[in-house]
Amino acid sequence: HNGASSRDRRKRRLKAYGLWFFIGGQVGAGKTHLCTAIVGEFLKRGISAKYMLWRDEALKLKAVVNDDTAYSNLIKPLKTVPVLYIDDFFRTGNDETGRKKAPTQGDINVAFELINYRYNNNLATVLSSELTVDQILFFDEAVGSRIYQRTKEYHWDIAKDPHKNHRLK
Repeated sequence: HNGASSRDRRKRRLKAYGLWFFIGGQVGAGKTHLCTAIVGEFLKRGISAKYMLWRDEALKLKAVVNDDTAYSNLIKPLKTVPVLYIDDFFRTGNDETGRKKAPTQGDINVAFELINYRYNNNLATVLSSELTVDQILFFDEAVGSRIYQRTKEYHWDIAKDPHKNHRLK
């Protein structure tokens, strides 16, 4: 009986193995809704998943970056969970003119560590962002190219168009 259940767990894990999905672009177009549904399917199959709101978690990680133990305790579960959903990837605040700020070097460092680990270990990763992969590539080629390569089959950029913002309807 135990042999069958561990075999079933391995089969379920294989279905998550290596899957990456990216959706970026227009605010309010349902990106988070779609990604939540994808992660929900993994959970229904008994595959562990974590939700990461980029801005909140990146802020916490950057705050403890010089405390190796605290940093490791925060980032390790995000690096190693079978399925990670990063919502609002590279979301930043606005500058004094109201324009979006570029990700900081600290943001890029956290993103690289997380994305690179998951990339190298073929761990399922779901990302949503107001940015497109091309914009992420502009900010950091190492992070952007890993996302691009892994999400070629499951990649969707939604063009900017206020008519697609369902929150305004």
